[in-house]
Amino acid sequence: MTIKLEIKTSQHAGRVPVTLFELIGEMDASNSPQVQAGIQQALDAGARYMVIDFSQVTYISSSGLRVIYSVAKALSTLGEQTEHTEFRAGTFKSAYLKLLNPSQNVRKALEVMGFNMYIEIHSDLSQAIASF
Repeated sequence: MTIKLEIKTSQHAGRVPVTLFELIGEMDASNSPQVQAGIQQALDAGARYMVIDFSQVTYISSSGLRVIYSVAKALSTLGEQTEHTEFRAGTFKSAYLKLLNPSQNVRKALEVMGFNMYIEIHSDLSQAIASF
């Protein structure tokens, strides 16, 4: 059974152009490939700075978390390389991907998996855009 997940994409001007992905619904194995394909399309079109808005996502499965990981990894390979010691020390934060306003359930999953150690989580869109 496919769980419905709506994806809205918009562009925002900051110091750099930022692509915002607003996700609405539940993110699981049935729709994670759709999210991955949308983000890959943006990457192929030249997007290099992204914010994923999780404020309206009530559930995220491990396949959804894999999408976030693969996006962070893809963006980091396109940008400057970071020393591995920063990552191991927990001081590295992605310069290219930010997360916005995750619901309580999504925030818990992100924290349990350690995503908050290397991806900034913002509660305000303008602050997320300004953080690039």
